[in-house]
Amino acid sequence: MARLRHALGVDLGSTSTKVVALSLEDAAPAGTVIGSFATPSDGERLWREVARLLRSALETYGPPEAIGIASMAESGLPLGADDTPLTAVARWDRAGASRRVRALSRPDRERHFLATGVRLQPKTTWSLLDDVLRRGGVRDRFTRWVGVADWLLLRLTGVYGTDATLAGRTGLYPLAPDPVPVFAGELGLRTDQLPPVSPGPHPLRCPGLEAIGYPSGVPVLVAGHDHAVGAWGVGMRAPGHLVDSVGTAEAVTLGATGPVDRVEAFARATSVVRSVAGFEAVLAGSPASGRLVAAWRERHPDEPLPAAFEHPYDDLVAPYPMGRQAPAPDPGATLRSRSGRDPLDLPAQPLLEALAHQARWLAEAVTEMAGDPPERVTLVGAAVLANPAWAALKASLADLPTDVCTAEQPVAQGAALLASVRAGAAPADATLPTRPVAPLPDDAAEAYRRRQAEFVRFVTG
Repeated sequence: MARLRHALGVDLGSTSTKVVALSLEDAAPAGTVIGSFATPSDGERLWREVARLLRSALETYGPPEAIGIASMAESGLPLGADDTPLTAVARWDRAGASRRVRALSRPDRERHFLATGVRLQPKTTWSLLDDVLRRGGVRDRFTRWVGVADWLLLRLTGVYGTDATLAGRTGLYPLAPDPVPVFAGELGLRTDQLPPVSPGPHPLRCPGLEAIGYPSGVPVLVAGHDHAVGAWGVGMRAPGHLVDSVGTAEAVTLGATGPVDRVEAFARATSVVRSVAGFEAVLAGSPASGRLVAAWRERHPDEPLPAAFEHPYDDLVAPYPMGRQAPAPDPGATLRSRSGRDPLDLPAQPLLEALAHQARWLAEAVTEMAGDPPERVTLVGAAVLANPAWAALKASLADLPTDVCTAEQPVAQGAALLASVRAGAAPADATLPTRPVAPLPDDAAEAYRRRQAEFVRFVTG
């Protein structure tokens, strides 16, 4: 096969891990999936599976210009002597009851938020690491912590480091251009036991890469938090561009044009984050989006998703199987319907409507805090790309020019593109491909916009 100029992207996701080869010879970079696998909880197995796909990519395409790594946030591994994992991957989406109590009962949560931009929650790295260090024998053997993307960087290159977008989700670093983990002492740790923010890429001798046949000096980059990397990939390089990223969870992000009211952001359970491009942004998330669609599909494997949204469904759904995070936090919120039926036994239409209304509610919140309203919206994620009708509903509720990213794996491809730009192998203004989304017909769009307030009243009532 012909050797093309390309980069590799790795997306260590909550559900699955993907490795993609991104061509750098086209005006609109195109990606080819090398392979994927269910993300394991065993750190060594995670490394072996990624190494297998990287070896396959090398055999097919030859050495890449660069490798970018994106990952789910918050999650990571405690390491012991010789950087051996001491436990399974501590994950953001598997919070125990004790961790929930400790995270939510701290009296200084607001003060902590004002410094870090992230709320102390059961899923926050601060809480995960606190929980891990309480396990028998872990603290005595603990040498340092890595996020999941940092773990892969360490195995590939021997470099201990992370990215600002991932550091900003931990609750351990202040929200600053060059943060250091000043809150390590709260857990009885030294700052050098948490990874330094090192922008990279790292064109060093890479022992892990060389062991699977790669030449020396391939630049490797921790691209960052999966949602942030996808947003950068579709062109979020300045404020005014709202990105709705739909994965296992959903994140709605808008760059801020001025100082964000941190007190209000804390009250509304949104986060103040640093974007890949470096400016501050407001992020509002929902822990169950693609996860809910997948749960519905498991129960109805032979039923198609709606091909059109002509008018609102009679029933309303509150889409909260894990509580509501934002913009009106309620840990006790549940997955329920107005009729009392199990929402997963209903047709898909009311569930998809609820997720679209929830995303619109998040967008309204970040817009109020970011300063200026967005000029356009981009939808990112395989679930929304695969369902044009759902994309049209989201575009109608946004009532703004809306695009959808057409990249098959936008996070992995965004990571590859970012690594290429940072390594000087791609132009700085390169973006992933998108296409315009046509909204619903006027009558249907107006009916759904009127339904928005009814949705909010129902879920908060």
